[in-house]
Amino acid sequence: MEGRIPGKAERGDWFGGSVTLLDHDRNGRVDLTIGAPGENKDSGMITTLPGSGKKFSTRKSRTIGLSKLSYRYPTKAGSGSSLGR
Repeated sequence: MEGRIPGKAERGDWFGGSVTLLDHDRNGRVDLTIGAPGENKDSGMITTLPGSGKKFSTRKSRTIGLSKLSYRYPTKAGSGSSLGR
């Protein structure tokens, strides 16, 4: 991987609590999605790193949390605790 993962590591984030390898952008290469269900008072966060076929890049990574999605009850939601198809 090149660069850094977006955000700041904090105790209790559980970064990597779940991971998947799926082709989210349908370009024929798998992308790495990492869940951090303890992030932001257990509301959770999901980070996706696009794949190039040989490695993953942080350059075009995306981080999504429930607060960015205007979810009404983000506290203790645990977003990112389970990832999959």
